[in-house]
Amino acid sequence: MIKIISSVILLALVFSGCNNTQPKPEKSKYEKPDWVNNSQGGAVGSCGPHMNGNAAQEKVAMDRALTALAKQKQSSVVSTSTGTEKESGIGYSSTNTNKTEVTSNAQVSSTTKATWRDPKTNIYYIWMVAE
Repeated sequence: MIKIISSVILLALVFSGCNNTQPKPEKSKYEKPDWVNNSQGGAVGSCGPHMNGNAAQEKVAMDRALTALAKQKQSSVVSTSTGTEKESGIGYSSTNTNKTEVTSNAQVSSTTKATWRDPKTNIYYIWMVAE
């Protein structure tokens, strides 16, 4: 009887030693999330550093994601961007104007699934999915 109990205890110890309970390593904050390259039916918008700050950068990225979602719904999207640069002996000035028009019979509504700012490049990414 003692041999059976000892065998069961020994087997339990062997099997518990084989159990891998180590936690999965967390992703580094420098590693791009999977959804950046695979939007899984949604749309990803991105924007590099913006001269008007983070709020403007996030708005541009959101506009780009919404434009991509509208294109998926076969909406008509007209986007124009103009820029002027002027340099003189005194200084340098630059202006940019972006205009996006979306015309469609269907209303595009979306949900933000995730956002990520690349700490190396300061590029802001937003993942949006149509509702």
